Amino acid sequence: MNQKLQLEQITKRKCFIKFASIKIIIISLLTISFVSATHAQNPLSPAADVNILTKNSFSATGGDIEGSIFNGGDFIINGYAQITGNNSGTGNTYKSMDGGNYKIVSHGNIIYTSGIFNVNGLMAEKHVKFGALNGGTTNISGSNVQIFNSGKGFQINNTQQASSFGGTSSFNFTNAFSTLQSTSTSFSNCTPNVNPTLGSNTFLTLGGSGRQLWNLNWSQLNSISTITFQNQPTATNPLIINVNAGGSSVWNVPTMAGIGRTNGAQYIIWNFYNSASLTIQGSGMVEGSILAPYTNITKNGYNNIEGQVIAASYIHNGGELHVAHFNANVSVCSLIILPIVLESFEVTKTFCDANLVWKTSSELNADRFELEVSTFNPTSNYDKFATIASTNSNAGKNYVYSFPMKAGITYYFRLKLIDKDGSFKYSDYRKMNCADKELINIAPNTVTDLFRISGMAKGRNTIKIYSTDGKLVKTQLVTNSYAEISIGYLSRGLYFVNVFNDNGSTYKERLIKY
Repeated sequence: MNQKLQLEQITKRKCFIKFASIKIIIISLLTISFVSATHAQNPLSPAADVNILTKNSFSATGGDIEGSIFNGGDFIINGYAQITGNNSGTGNTYKSMDGGNYKIVSHGNIIYTSGIFNVNGLMAEKHVKFGALNGGTTNISGSNVQIFNSGKGFQINNTQQASSFGGTSSFNFTNAFSTLQSTSTSFSNCTPNVNPTLGSNTFLTLGGSGRQLWNLNWSQLNSISTITFQNQPTATNPLIINVNAGGSSVWNVPTMAGIGRTNGAQYIIWNFYNSASLTIQGSGMVEGSILAPYTNITKNGYNNIEGQVIAASYIHNGGELHVAHFNANVSVCSLIILPIVLESFEVTKTFCDANLVWKTSSELNADRFELEVSTFNPTSNYDKFATIASTNSNAGKNYVYSFPMKAGITYYFRLKLIDKDGSFKYSDYRKMNCADKELINIAPNTVTDLFRISGMAKGRNTIKIYSTDGKLVKTQLVTNSYAEISIGYLSRGLYFVNVFNDNGSTYKERLIKY
């Protein structure tokens, strides 16, 4: 058998893609890590037995949650919420690992803003683990455990040993999200085979056996008030709904008829593959799991979600989240090279130098970054002032570039991310000026317990305090220009106070605790 025929058979068997060049075939098979179209598996397997999975922070202000919560960042208690003990859905309410059945695994700090988070259910199902208790103390009385800081914290019906509450688990958030991001992007390249007539009342009929794909843009999705399922998805014909939202979006969830948590919801994925932020609200119930690994999700209102939530971060402000874990094997559509994936972009300041700091999670098809600045307004008159070559890393990279500013001028910075095929996109803008530093005041800067921060910018400010070895020892969220911070529990020594505003500005100052 000649070499050309062998390569064509390999290509058909693994990818169903026929390339004209042997060189392209070999390079593609060696450098691209997506699974082929012939290999079907549960696309949410990295989140198996986890009902909420976030790469970064999780926050709860109210409402009920079934199942387990795993988050790679801080766990923010900001009201009265609970993990319930009820589950009449499909899937486990805990994840078995590290010798226990875990309801909560958080690799960050507990942030005690307000309220109490209750963890209910069977006693054997309620192990919890946090990266750091962050000043919280444990109190065990019979089968009840409290992790409290100034009357705020966790109430857990549990016999877990207090010494095991802190520390990181074996769960690898980086690997899980690398796979889930690849899966989400791959689904977005699928050719749809479900094309209902769209209207305020949309009737959805699924075809024969096999993967069902429905592609929607944002205006189409938000124009629908009712989706009626004429037949339900199953394990052999699961439904993937690709939503091309982009940017920041508010989803007023439509009514979903003919479907339920044990009658089809466990075979649906809502794939928000390019959203930066998504607010979920309205009266309709979300039937199916939400795959949004790049997205910061906020859940408002009293409507429910019947399925898993996978997001960059998640805020639960109300309603319920039920167990209906996705339970079908699905193949991806093709082997593709991901464009640049921007994970974060911030602008900090050292004296009057603006420091542009950005991080990518993938650059396989990247060419370069162009750094742009405007002194006119956030939306126009941008000029390029630097070009940075991409490293083409499949694991991403951290970048820093300094720009000298002049006093009395407000600067708007953004990134232009350019792929090898010439396509490009822009980051959100970040605002900075020389005067920002003088607006914020920390006093006193030598303290035994309380100090005050005033003059912060409008909007949400995140205050983070680091020790000299770089360890995050305290985080506090405030929504006004003034805050009083308590650090009486910290050891004596030098600390660094960082104030991050939602507009991208950052302020840093030293503080001595004695």
